[in-house]
Amino acid sequence: MSTFSSIMCNDIFEFLVECTMCAVPLLELGFYNVMRLCYLAEIVKVVLAGVHNLHKIAKDVTLANGEPQSPTNAEQFSNFVQHIIALSTTNPNQEWLWNPNERDHLDRIIRSLVSSYALQFLRRAALLTHISYGVEFADSPGQSVGPGSELRYLSDQLGMPSIDELVQSVLAETSEALPLQKLVRCWVDIWVVDRKTAETMQSRGEVAVSRRWQPKPLNLTHYLIPSFLHTGPELLLSHPLPYSLVALPATHDMLNAEAMSRKCPTTGGELDDPSICLFCGAFVCSQARCCRRQNRITQTDEGGCLMHREVCGGNVGMFLNIRKCAVLMLHHRNGSWFPAPYLDRYGETDLGLRRKEQLFLNKKRYDKLYRDVWLSNGIPTAVARKLEAEINTGGWEGL
Repeated sequence: MSTFSSIMCNDIFEFLVECTMCAVPLLELGFYNVMRLCYLAEIVKVVLAGVHNLHKIAKDVTLANGEPQSPTNAEQFSNFVQHIIALSTTNPNQEWLWNPNERDHLDRIIRSLVSSYALQFLRRAALLTHISYGVEFADSPGQSVGPGSELRYLSDQLGMPSIDELVQSVLAETSEALPLQKLVRCWVDIWVVDRKTAETMQSRGEVAVSRRWQPKPLNLTHYLIPSFLHTGPELLLSHPLPYSLVALPATHDMLNAEAMSRKCPTTGGELDDPSICLFCGAFVCSQARCCRRQNRITQTDEGGCLMHREVCGGNVGMFLNIRKCAVLMLHHRNGSWFPAPYLDRYGETDLGLRRKEQLFLNKKRYDKLYRDVWLSNGIPTAVARKLEAEINTGGWEGL
């Protein structure tokens, strides 16, 4: 199988960085032209991810403030979405195509989605331009200008066209627009071929050769990466917003009451040893037999936290055990306990809830856990150092 794949299968900004470091200086290409094409590719990729998951978009996405649109631009963007649908599938969603009310609503949602990812792309492109070419930008207009001001500001500073101008350049019936139309068709056609090939090989039980994407991509759950963005192994979008841990209640009593109202994900009954995943907010049973399973490879029992870690955080996991009032950090099949960010009125932790004092969330401790441990990828280091400082007999896979 060829090692080449559609640009839709790759990280567009990563591709832009590679071009900036290699192709642009070696082939004497114009950086502005390459960045503009990558910007267009990012928009096409986001629309593809949206139109192929219509049944999940309306439920998972909320409308956000973006660039204001005139009726003409809104109709033009709707035609662009229909153009991508026509290129990427032979069986488009007929209900959406022929129901004007439904089509208008979903067009607005996809436009909001495109605006979010366009803003993310332009922010990173501005950093790349400043680092690679030393371009200085004027002061930002501030937060009082109105919706979509940052997107317009970055577009002006980088010399990039607006989303509506890019859409118009693709749909225009002129000879100048013909190369862009052929390029977009080529991107989508190769993506369609890759997807059909992967589906055919999967139906035959064969393993597809990786084309810079993994057969089983990391799933960070819909709290970090919305579920509708997972459209198969070949088309993945990064999270367009800053990562954050889940919001915890102000008191430990409120968290305990929330845990009592939740049900076991396996049996549907009451949670025996409730733990909350700090990545996605899911409640699991930690040391309960109801959520245990036997690993076919290691022949050992795995608890609910380890099972959830595999589908949520990959090799790392961070859970708050509510009954122990302690944070459990997992790295592969090892783990350690750490103090929870809940303190009593004297500013002390209560591991195991032995003192029976009311506990309050300390935002500084939780923010330190978020920045110094999670964002800095410090969970493996924290677990390793904790295990070195104490006598540990293992058994973490049972949690």
